[in-house]
Amino acid sequence: MRYRLTALLLLLSPAVSAHDPVFAPGPHTLFKGGVELHAEALRAQRGGEADKEFEFALLYGITGDWTAGIELPFAQTPEESGIGDVTLRSKYRFWRKDLFQAQESAALLARIKLDSGGETGSGSTDALLGITYG
Repeated sequence: MRYRLTALLLLLSPAVSAHDPVFAPGPHTLFKGGVELHAEALRAQRGGEADKEFEFALLYGITGDWTAGIELPFAQTPEESGIGDVTLRSKYRFWRKDLFQAQESAALLARIKLDSGGETGSGSTDALLGITYG
């Protein structure tokens, strides 16, 4: 019963509903000089074999409206392991409107995944451009 009450309170909380989108990037950026470190691990198993992927990301706030970063993946399969394709990313918030207890903003984002040329790489260079609002 206690967990149901906690879940209900979280769903009704205005602070929770103001969070970034769960499955999409939001327009938020880091503060000037801010650093964000991110680590991610993924494990997929088929039969007796497991594939593992690890990713480390470093983001830096160039200004309060511009964030840039790098993602470095490492993949391990039963046959091979090594560094994957490095991704460079950037986000620029071009519009911001402060309201009472709220903020609206929009940002442009760009990512480019470079072909590492290694065995665990994808073999292609890919780019992503987008716009986000929240």
